[in-house]
Amino acid sequence: MDILRKHLDKTCSAAIKEIQQVPSGLAIWPKDGPGLQLLTEHRELLERLIQGATAEVEQKWAIYALPNAPQQYTSYDGTQVPVTEQMALDEFKLQTGLSPLRFYRSNKNPLSGTLVMAVPETQVQTVPKRVYLFGENIPIKHKPLRPRIEQCTQCWDYHNPRTCTRIPRCRICSQKDHSEELHSHHNHKKSPEPNCANCCGPFPADHSNCPTKPTIQQGVIQRLSRSQFIALNVGRNWEAHETALQLAFESDCHAVLIQEPWIFTDRSRRISKHHPSFHQLAPIEDWSNRPRVLTYIQKHPHLKAELVPFGPTSRDILAVRINTPQKTALLVNIYNAPRNAVDEGQGLESLMTQTIPSLPCLIAGDFNLRHPNWQSSAQPSLRAEPFLAWAESQDLTLTLPPDSPTRGQNMIDLSWANSALLSLGISSEVAADLPPLADHEPILTTIQWSINNLPRDTPPFRWSTHNDKLFQETLQGEKRHVDGITSTLPPCPSPSQLDELALSITQAISTSLEASTKRVYPRPCGHKWWNQDCSSVVRTLRRTVRDPMSTPEGIEDAKRTLRRVVRHSKRQFWRSKVDEFEEPKDVFNAVKWNRTEGTLPISPLKEGDRLHTSTDDKASYLVRALLQKTSCSEDVELNLEPISNPTLPFPAITEKEIYTAVAKPKNSTPGKDGITTSILRKAWPALGPAISTLYRHCLEQGWHPTPFRDASLVAIPKPGKRDRSSPRAYRLIALLSVLGKGLERLIARRMAWIAIKCKVLHPQQFGALPLRSATDLAAALIHDVEEAWSRGLKASMLTLDVQGAFDAILSGRLIRRLREQGWPTNVVQWVASFTQGRTASLRLGNHTSQTYQVPAGLPQGSPISPILFMLFIEPIFKQGSVCARRGRFGYADDICQLVASPSLEKNCTVLQHCTEELRQWGAREGLTFDFNKTELQHFTRGTNHSNPTCSIHTSQGSHTVTPPPPGGATRWLGIWFDRRLSFSKHCRTLVAKAKQTTAGVRSLANTVRGTKAHLLRQATVACVISVLCYGAEAWWPGRNRPRPRNQGSVSNRVDSSLSCLDRVLRDALRGTLPVYRTTPIPALHRETAIPPMEIILDQKRASARLRVARLDNRHPVHRRLFRTRPFPVNTRLIHNHLPWLQGVEQTDPLVYPPWQTENPKTIQNICPTRDRAEATAAYEGLKAACDSAQAPYTQNLYVLLDNQEVAQQLQGVTVLVHDLCT
Repeated sequence: MDILRKHLDKTCSAAIKEIQQVPSGLAIWPKDGPGLQLLTEHRELLERLIQGATAEVEQKWAIYALPNAPQQYTSYDGTQVPVTEQMALDEFKLQTGLSPLRFYRSNKNPLSGTLVMAVPETQVQTVPKRVYLFGENIPIKHKPLRPRIEQCTQCWDYHNPRTCTRIPRCRICSQKDHSEELHSHHNHKKSPEPNCANCCGPFPADHSNCPTKPTIQQGVIQRLSRSQFIALNVGRNWEAHETALQLAFESDCHAVLIQEPWIFTDRSRRISKHHPSFHQLAPIEDWSNRPRVLTYIQKHPHLKAELVPFGPTSRDILAVRINTPQKTALLVNIYNAPRNAVDEGQGLESLMTQTIPSLPCLIAGDFNLRHPNWQSSAQPSLRAEPFLAWAESQDLTLTLPPDSPTRGQNMIDLSWANSALLSLGISSEVAADLPPLADHEPILTTIQWSINNLPRDTPPFRWSTHNDKLFQETLQGEKRHVDGITSTLPPCPSPSQLDELALSITQAISTSLEASTKRVYPRPCGHKWWNQDCSSVVRTLRRTVRDPMSTPEGIEDAKRTLRRVVRHSKRQFWRSKVDEFEEPKDVFNAVKWNRTEGTLPISPLKEGDRLHTSTDDKASYLVRALLQKTSCSEDVELNLEPISNPTLPFPAITEKEIYTAVAKPKNSTPGKDGITTSILRKAWPALGPAISTLYRHCLEQGWHPTPFRDASLVAIPKPGKRDRSSPRAYRLIALLSVLGKGLERLIARRMAWIAIKCKVLHPQQFGALPLRSATDLAAALIHDVEEAWSRGLKASMLTLDVQGAFDAILSGRLIRRLREQGWPTNVVQWVASFTQGRTASLRLGNHTSQTYQVPAGLPQGSPISPILFMLFIEPIFKQGSVCARRGRFGYADDICQLVASPSLEKNCTVLQHCTEELRQWGAREGLTFDFNKTELQHFTRGTNHSNPTCSIHTSQGSHTVTPPPPGGATRWLGIWFDRRLSFSKHCRTLVAKAKQTTAGVRSLANTVRGTKAHLLRQATVACVISVLCYGAEAWWPGRNRPRPRNQGSVSNRVDSSLSCLDRVLRDALRGTLPVYRTTPIPALHRETAIPPMEIILDQKRASARLRVARLDNRHPVHRRLFRTRPFPVNTRLIHNHLPWLQGVEQTDPLVYPPWQTENPKTIQNICPTRDRAEATAAYEGLKAACDSAQAPYTQNLYVLLDNQEVAQQLQGVTVLVHDLCT
């Protein structure tokens, strides 16, 4: 072979990949297509070098059989003439015109006379199905080539030996450090025992009964699928960590067991390296004590992984159960800390306390143990003998060949398997093809098992492929079926008919979406920043590691090169991505990078002494604990009798209302049908009449369609919950049909407006209500405290939380409450239909549970759930004395009770009495309060250090609520209330939160590169300033306040807080502009057009003034501002708003209902934008003038305005004025 290369020129020799001896001569493989063309051009040269040979391009043949072909025929004289192969070939050519490459009679059964022919694959289409040979019609049948199972004689795997590039193994013991000749020497007694390289059985690698040998089924080689697992200690190095994950992905590994992973310095965020093709699992929830093992499971649609408890919770050991339909295995990832390390030996001690289950089990990791059993030159470590005794008792076998160094010359990384796993076929080796960047070698374990198909969920739509034209065309065809159902509806349709109409609308949109939009079928992908340079350096490192002539220094240089290339590639990728930002949403998402937290699967859940580990058990327990309320027996009988005299109005819905509720909202996560708001907006022209008909009939008949009551639940961890094993640490969000949410939103808006207008709700009960925000409630609370101070009193605040909130609402009691409040019959019946017969399935990761019945509660995520909850707890604000009710505030399920008296001890007594009244009311209504969340805060202006506690009597006993120390604060509605209402703790909290966002802004640009300045300015305004100003309308008092009796002003002592806020703002401005640190501060404010914090806070205060002018007279802020008092009060609310509001006209937002049709003879026609205060005041003044006593004697009426737009709107109202005068 070498002689042939020497006689060819360099170009031809470089084009040859391989030359091998084959039965027909020599086979020359070119490297690529151009190489094949070059060798074809030099065909004559090759023929001269190989004397007497013909050089030709390989042709693929197609084999055909002619069964029962005649072996003789009768001649004209009656004699029998035998048919030879040449005679048959000549006859075949004459009949078909084809020239087969080969034509011969089969040797398998000479009596059958079967003929076999071979033709080039290019002529397959011209081969007839039958042919006449010597008077007989013979069929021509295609004979598929029977594949041949080949076993490589180098690595002894089952593949083509000519293309094998692996390290040779010994045939007998499968080791790589010697050949088969070692076993034939005289010292064969010291040689290793036989071990199959494929099934790990005590046989040579080529034994005929190997269970992993491929089989041939229907002419196709069926190979037994393999699962590969990698265990590696990355030494807390991020380059080694990410490179290991990427190389494991490229090697199609199903699991990666990492020891000593890289962990981000801020451990509260639980961030480690991730990979887009792997799920990350951690042994502990609290990362304040960093985990020392992490397991990554491939995001395979047919692979499920679950955390399982394995002894006491430890950061050094992690057990994961891998499930497939036929098999289940346990992977144990372990790190045993060495001597003189923190928690040394803890991982091994935890492991040895456990009993290995009977299912297949693999234990791998960094054991930090030495013993002659696996390293012949080593002395036993301290814990090696006890571990060996335990491993023997558990029937564990070392799968890694002995004397396989994993760190330097030592073998301290091990892999063990029990007998159940050994029976499947398992092998472990030091992975030379996965060169590490750490000082440990990776262990590659191969298990002979297949991962069969699991039922996969329907993937979501890929909206980038949506074809709007095809969607509209398909929808027009589906519209005919919907119109047919709509046209046959009677005036009072039945619930089944409404369900059919709702289902037909949903199916029409879904069918159109399926025809016009592709679905997202997830495919595994690697790191986006991993480029060709990284792959090239990895190949170089592999060659260096395999080369026996490589020195340790050369290998280390290659590793350093890979680290440098990885760092450079990742840095350049993200820099270019940041530089290419063009939309504000891209910048907003990038700013969040600094606040992201690690995403981990739900931990095993505790139910008493029982631990739920499987995904199905977790889903079932979450639904039982949170949705299937155990106190449903406390519900009352459902009363749906018609209400004779409802006291609350509820007019018929309008077309505009329906469109606004369906098509105007922003996109949200769709329900099970996958239909979004944007799709409904596109479908409205075709299906709008049908949707309007459905909504009208549903409200008239009091029926919520059944398809809209099926939800998909998602478990969201509650922030700040450390115990993730409790179901109360999660919130189940319902993903409902967007079409059904349109109907819910329409009814919710009406009920919210009616509840305010008709005084159903208490004025100080806030939530999902128009013109009622959390800061308004906080401002009212602060005003009441300061007013109590002005009267020489001390105030105390107690916060309460309704346990379960939406999930605790019982349908029968809710219907009874609505009937008591006077809602119409159809509304009550619709709410009953909405809360009854609900079903839901829970999504945990990629797994969707079965469908469960939800007999109680309101779905979180529904637009109407908040207002229904508020209507249900409305009696809370009517309990107790008048003083108690005045000091009771509520925002959704957060209740606050404020009391004032001359002493704090008396406040605690009153709070105790108020809480007992609310607790008794909750017991009667099936609600409970979570007193573990109850907080107490005292408010005093002087230096009184008294800090009494409050005792609450519950059914379980007495519960003592301890207030924070005098320098502490209590958080309510996102605002930290301290003892003297200085809000210094609140400002410090805002500063700490804004610093994270500021760091995100500053990381996106500098003086050389980065995102455009105008995009960063938008991010600063939206993400930094909004955080710094949260609640400023309530707590910001201004720099000065007036003295009593107008004797000048006094400082509010806000310099310290302003300084902290300004410091963060300046840091954000320096990140917004490409400037240096020494840039003057006034220049920063001028170039960004962002003023200092004091001006921004004053602007917030001024905006609040304008907003107060548009509030109704029942609003708590409005009532406190304009209430007459027998004594002077100067609170920050009055100081900020009242002097300015006394000279401004007021508007009432409750004058016109939002659903009222515009009347040409009302103010809506004169001033369509009825929020304009000037137009409203002008019209009211005009009306008052017409109603005056002098109007009949007046000929001219003059309206003086300084607004041209309002003057134009008032033109042409002579008829209206005449009507008013008459």
